[in-house]
Amino acid sequence: MIRLPASGPVLALVLGLGGCSGAMVADLYPGIRVDVDGAAFLVEPMGTTAVVRNFETAPANQQRLRLSAARAAEIATGCTAVTLTQDPMRNLYDVQLDCRATGATAGS
Repeated sequence: MIRLPASGPVLALVLGLGGCSGAMVADLYPGIRVDVDGAAFLVEPMGTTAVVRNFETAPANQQRLRLSAARAAEIATGCTAVTLTQDPMRNLYDVQLDCRATGATAGS
């Protein structure tokens, strides 16, 4: 019999999720799911900003992902993406929104 340390269930979960596609992992997080150019994004609107996450990426396509993240925020909120900053260590984007032109209200 193999005995796992107390962290065994957590490790098993992480290893199990490691085999999932980005789209499957995205379904485990809160937010509005938006698919852009074949990539799944989760958008969490918060007033005049939105946090956008992506789980299916590689370093070679960062510019495309930045554009797609901005588009995902626009689709989810009905607002216009004004600026986008990316966490340098992961595919997490902060998007500033302008909702005046559309009359939309992000987060509602």
